[in-house]
Amino acid sequence: VPQRNVRAGDDIVFTLKRALVISGTIRDVKSGKRVEESKIGIARVEPGQARLFWQSAEAFSDQNANSFPVFASNGELRATLEAEKPAVFRIRLKAKGYEPFISREVRTEEVAAVVDARLTPMTGEAPPLTGVVLTPDGLPAGGATVAILGDEAVFSVIDGKIPGGPIAKTWTTGADGRFLIPGSMRPEVDRSALIVAHDDGFAEARLSGDAADVPALKLRPWGRIEGIARIGDRPDAGRDISYMTDHNDPIGGPGLNALGRTKADAEGRYVFDRVPPGENAVFRGEGPGGGTGGYPIDVIPGGTTRVDLGGAGRPVVAKVEVPEGFDPAADYAKFTECSVVSDRPEVPEPPAGTVDVDDWKGLWWSTAESKAYRRDYVQRYAVKLGPGGTLRVDDLPAGVYRLKIEFSAEPIQGRDIDPSKVAKLDLPFAVPAIPGGRSDEPLDLGAVRPVVGKRR
Repeated sequence: VPQRNVRAGDDIVFTLKRALVISGTIRDVKSGKRVEESKIGIARVEPGQARLFWQSAEAFSDQNANSFPVFASNGELRATLEAEKPAVFRIRLKAKGYEPFISREVRTEEVAAVVDARLTPMTGEAPPLTGVVLTPDGLPAGGATVAILGDEAVFSVIDGKIPGGPIAKTWTTGADGRFLIPGSMRPEVDRSALIVAHDDGFAEARLSGDAADVPALKLRPWGRIEGIARIGDRPDAGRDISYMTDHNDPIGGPGLNALGRTKADAEGRYVFDRVPPGENAVFRGEGPGGGTGGYPIDVIPGGTTRVDLGGAGRPVVAKVEVPEGFDPAADYAKFTECSVVSDRPEVPEPPAGTVDVDDWKGLWWSTAESKAYRRDYVQRYAVKLGPGGTLRVDDLPAGVYRLKIEFSAEPIQGRDIDPSKVAKLDLPFAVPAIPGGRSDEPLDLGAVRPVVGKRR
């Protein structure tokens, strides 16, 4: 049950959900001894779907808003799954030195199901994985870094390089561009992915669990992102600028992300010159006027994508007054959180009759319509209060917005928040059309006062 703060006299309503409880023991099929350490996976069996898409306990819980416990430990398994709607599941267990175990189909109407897992010791080793990496010109790419990821892994290529670590083991191609990954080092999963980074470019490939070799991996040249960051008509010197992959990976597969960070120079210029081609988004970090949400772009192999940040629109200012009953001498600048966002959903409502909203969103996200919609969505976060409660957000283009404030002299994140010490404001406002697209004249929202227990 989620925790929340309550006041004396408040009514508390508990809503109980139907649940399917799967439990059992995990033993060696020959010796009968308990297998102490194993990893549990869950798959929902869908009608007409031949392949199961496995998720870790954590990923399944996150994806399905399942707040019940799912674990395999000390030779026992227990999975409590939400059963408000009819569904069919399978459980998979993996343990070092054993073949994977996949359960029978378990239906929500069983309410309490017993699944005793008997693991078969593995004989022999998985075959090695071999392949070759080629440059964009088709020549062997010697010295390339190759990494392999198992399903459920989330891994980032940082500033055009593959960092070593426990999530992804790495190998280096020989002068002939070839690599060999020993069978003992391959993830024991149904799906995995290879990623490759080299001075000449980047490549990735998704694999089935039993693949022994891969087609030649041809590098795509790195893309480049460049631009100028401004506040009004002056350079936004020293501001953190970053980019990040902007696509939805298939559920249950390895998460392949790329990101990079830099600072704008004295003239506001910034450059990223080792960007994996494809869908990315550019962000401006916290600072005067707040940080900005991601601006979606398509990075072309070997090409340059220009993204200028700021320098258009007009400033918006306000004076935030201390709420009634609050200490006027307290310091509210440290913990107060202010933001300005477009007055519309960040993702539009799906068409009427849409059955699976998540599937619709995944398909919509990469469309031209989505990118245009999200480029026009303004988000300024971590806007700081100035002296005397002054507030300023630069470079807001014409549009309709909401100013959101959570006002407090104490931390407003965490469980031990006193609601009586947090005042809130949610104020709609509009920036009218700006001749020429830019003005230094501020739009003054005047004095605004957050209120305890309300948004306005």
